[in-house]
Amino acid sequence: MVNKKGFELQFHWILVLIAGAIILFFFFSVVQKQRSLSSERLAITLSTDIDAVFSSALESKDTSQVLTVPDSGIAFSCSDVCDCNFWIGKKSNPFGDKIIFAPDFLESGRAVAWSSDWNMPFRAANFLFLRDPADKYFVVMNPADSRSRNLFRELNKSLPAGVALSVISPADVLDIVPVEDVKYRFVFLDTETGPPFGLSDDFRNFDVSVVYVNSVDKSVTFYQKRRGLTFNADTSLYAGNPAVFAAVFSADKDIFECGMKKAFSRLSVVADILDKRADDLEEAMFGESRSDCVYSAPDLNYLEDISRIARDLSLSSSFVQDSEDFIALRSAVDGVASLNNNLVQQSCPGIY
Repeated sequence: MVNKKGFELQFHWILVLIAGAIILFFFFSVVQKQRSLSSERLAITLSTDIDAVFSSALESKDTSQVLTVPDSGIAFSCSDVCDCNFWIGKKSNPFGDKIIFAPDFLESGRAVAWSSDWNMPFRAANFLFLRDPADKYFVVMNPADSRSRNLFRELNKSLPAGVALSVISPADVLDIVPVEDVKYRFVFLDTETGPPFGLSDDFRNFDVSVVYVNSVDKSVTFYQKRRGLTFNADTSLYAGNPAVFAAVFSADKDIFECGMKKAFSRLSVVADILDKRADDLEEAMFGESRSDCVYSAPDLNYLEDISRIARDLSLSSSFVQDSEDFIALRSAVDGVASLNNNLVQQSCPGIY
């Protein structure tokens, strides 16, 4: 039997232990909360800094630059309704008015940023491409196929120094040996292919994706690997060579199409502004007896067409289903370019 004094002593120590546990829990909670608040404040600061860096990179046209990526890395995503954000830790930042094409995640360390104008045929928007230099990009070009060669030549002219893409032939794909912790993307340029794209069995357990570019129907198909060497396919359409790079550097079709919809919205606005400018110039030239300065084709208004089509495409639910709009847009863009060239050759003020 435990005497009364012994019982009181045991009870005293039990109370001491309970009180100590409560105090330790309290201090642990305070430390964790402070750590969490500190992490949140850091994430907010880093998000603001990175957003400013993206804005700065957009101003450096047709040149590549190296960006510093925070330790937590940067994640990118767009929903099917184009709610696009980049994430640093748990802090999300919307893309806002920026047109960004990026992988789903940039590891800590360094990233390559490259900005390019999107001309249709006048400058309508500015694209920002981001890539992790640790990722491997292989452009698969068939040297025996003129379409494949020509498409590569056109794209290669726009590629700035610092954006390294390895060029291989279809026969070389099988020889690529994957390395641990590296992501792979193969970009097939007008080269007939399909799963498993000539990849060796070594790629079964690696992160690999494929983009197929068809310059005839102006389509891009995104292939995302599932299990083994099976792939899901998503096809979209593009307008202009910079949009090919947009597909190359986008994680998936959602990021690509959301960026392009924003670009089409900008194109519609710029076309409206230039349409008004064309009307004003034609009136001014008529007043100066310059009837040779014609700012519209007979029964056609290319700028009005561009504005209308681009506005429709900015709201598109499926680029593939709206393929006729892409064809009509290319025709109107070519028409404006031809009209503007004729004006310049006749020493008339250009539309753009």
